Formats: sequence, structure tokens, C-alpha cells
Amino acid sequence: MPWKMKITLWTLVVFIIAGYVLNMAFVLVNKPSDQPLFAGLALLFATFIGAWTAISAVVTHYMPRKQTKKKETPDMKNRYSIVIAALVLSLTSSACTRVSPGHVGIVVNQWGSEKGVSDYAAKTGSFAYNPFTTSVYNYPVYTQNYVWTANLNEGKAKNEEITFTIKGNMVISVDVSIAYSLDPAKVPAFYVQFRSDDLSDFTHGFLHNVTRDCFNETGGRYELDQVMGDNADFILAVRTDLEKRVGQYGVKIDQFGLIGAPRPPEEVRKAITAKIGATQLAIQKQNEIVQAEADAKKRVAQASGEAQSILMVAEAQAKANRILSESLTANFLTYKSYEKWDGKLPQITSGAIPLVNFPK
Repeated sequence: MPWKMKITLWTLVVFIIAGYVLNMAFVLVNKPSDQPLFAGLALLFATFIGAWTAISAVVTHYMPRKQTKKKETPDMKNRYSIVIAALVLSLTSSACTRVSPGHVGIVVNQWGSEKGVSDYAAKTGSFAYNPFTTSVYNYPVYTQNYVWTANLNEGKAKNEEITFTIKGNMVISVDVSIAYSLDPAKVPAFYVQFRSDDLSDFTHGFLHNVTRDCFNETGGRYELDQVMGDNADFILAVRTDLEKRVGQYGVKIDQFGLIGAPRPPEEVRKAITAKIGATQLAIQKQNEIVQAEADAKKRVAQASGEAQSILMVAEAQAKANRILSESLTANFLTYKSYEKWDGKLPQITSGAIPLVNFPK
């Protein structure tokens, strides 16, 4: 076998061994604690130095001795060194990827006994891996917001309203708003389960169907008034059931509710509207009666107040007249007339002199 082929084969063997060791080093580097990280970095450095040394030894060993006396020998060694450096540089530059914020990395092993999706997810930041045997995919774990409505201008351009039945087999339609996120620790299992790189397929497919089932199974226990009126208990029951069903896949429901009011059949809606109108009219009439009674009581109170006021004025006037009458004695009247007399007798009399009596 030509010596150049021997060197090439041994170089491949060295790189295969180095790749296996690199896998162990990358596993250590991606551990959360510091000790395995430093051990992994040391193993990476030792692997690169060891591969370089081993290949240099192979080149020196298998290169014909007569080549050592030729001037071309340093050039040949330089060529192998350049090839080795290029391979190491290429491996180093492609052996690290970045996991974006709000994402985790799904690690897929292409070779070996652990071939398939790893049961751990790469966290945000740099992630070292063997690019020859492993692939890493960014997968979102941030909150996903969606609406399922009958309105073609919201959500997807199709009717995604949810219909379900309640007691009495009455069909109700609702528009739903939902927000969810994925548990980073369960993302690998989620990816294996649903085989989807696009979460919208999961949202408008599996999640929509499970939500509709929860509405149907929960709605059968509730009356129309409990769904149309104060429906907080009903919505909570549906959400609890939904969280239980999708929680096993690492799906966390962050927000869940209805958009607008539930929609019963048209004839039921008209009956409800008429009932509400009659109730409001009855309330209005009752309010009018209460207002009329209040107005009547007000007028009675005003009349009573006016009568009492007149009575009090009359009693006060009578009392004043009584006091005044008791004070008008003869002496008092004579005294008052003296006060007003200027002391002059009348100039014209009938011949009699007026008699002036002074009180004693």
C-alpha cells in the first residue's frame, strides 16, 4: 500500500477517535455546573493537541526515509500541517451554535446508540456539539397568543369558532382567546410527539380540537344561564380540564377566555332578548311606582309642614293678642293719652271745661 494512502487512512482513524472523544467533551461542556465545563474544555484542548501530534507522528513514521534527505520533505510536512490545521479550524468553527432568547435547542443525534432526539434541551446561549454526528434546532418556548373566532379578519382567515352543547342539547358557539407556552424541560418529548417545526400547526390542530372537547364535556353540566350570564365558573372548569389534558405534553396555559358573549341559536337569542326587555320594563314600572310613592310622601310632608307652620303662626298671633288685650287697662290708656297731650285746651268748646283726671 502506498505510504500516502497509509497516512490518509491513519489520519481518518485519528479523526474518528477524536470525534468520539469530542462527543464526550461537548457533553461535559454543556453541563450546567462549572466543574464539568472546565473538564470538557480541557478535554477539547487535549483532543486537538493529541490529534495534531498523532497525525504528525503518522506522517513521520510512514513517509519513506529517502524522502527525508530531499528538500521536498519540509514542504510535504507543511502541506499535511496545513490540511490538519484546516480540518481542526473547520471542526472548531462548526462545533458551536447559538440558542436564541425565548428558545431552546433540540439536540438530534444522527449516529450511535443514542441516535434520535435527546431527552434534554439546550438552553439559551452558546452550545457546543459535534457537527458530524449531531444537529441542533432552535425551538420557541415563549408565549404564543392565538384567537379562534368566526371573524375571518381575526386569527386565520377561516371560521375557527368553537361550538359545543349544554344541558338540554342546546348548541352554543363561542370565540376563544388563548395564550400558552412550552415547558423547556419537556420540549424534546413535545417535538417527538407532534413532529412539527411550526407551532401554528399544533395550535390550530391538536390544541383547537382538545379545547373543543373540553367545552363539550364541561358544557353538558351547565344550564344556559350559567353559560350566558355569570360564566366565570364555567370558563374556569373548561380551563382546568384543558390544562390537565395538555399539561402532560409540557404545554402551560397562560391565558384563556372568551371574546364577546356566547352565541346561542337565533330563536333562543330572540327569546332571551324579549325576556330581558320584559324584565327591564318591569323594573322600570316598579321604579316609577317607587318614585310616585316617594313624590306623594314628599307632598304630604310638605303639606304637613305648611299646616304646622300656619298653626304655629296662628298660635303665636293669638298669644300675642291675648297678652296685648290683658295689658290694655283704663289707667294704661289714660296714661298713653297723657303722653300724647301737649297741655293745651281746646280753643272752641261748648261752654264746659273738659275735665282732666290725673291718676292718683
